Amino acid sequence: MVETQYGTITISDEVVAELAARAAVESYGVVGLARRGMRANLVELLSRTSYRRGVQVKREREDAVALTLYVVVEYGTNLVEVVRNLVERVRYDVESRTGLSVTRVDVIVKGVAGR
Repeated sequence: MVETQYGTITISDEVVAELAARAAVESYGVVGLARRGMRANLVELLSRTSYRRGVQVKREREDAVALTLYVVVEYGTNLVEVVRNLVERVRYDVESRTGLSVTRVDVIVKGVAGR
């Protein structure tokens, strides 16, 4: 929930996941999002309509969330740099668009692929 001068706004976890997913796939070196919870040797790239299934949202408080992203990165990129940029982009986009505080962004690299 976010308090404004006009009242209270409640933002669902699905909306937060969608915003985080869109920011993630627009980040440098990210090929796409992967389904969470699949076995280690199976990686399924999600289609654009189901990106949010690659993001887990956990409410820390009413005004704060922790995010876990399951991504596939581009082959040949520097993983540390890709993840650093991804975390910054997702945190900025979610916080600026929702007013929620992002306490953590965990990134799980599920695979590496060419574009």
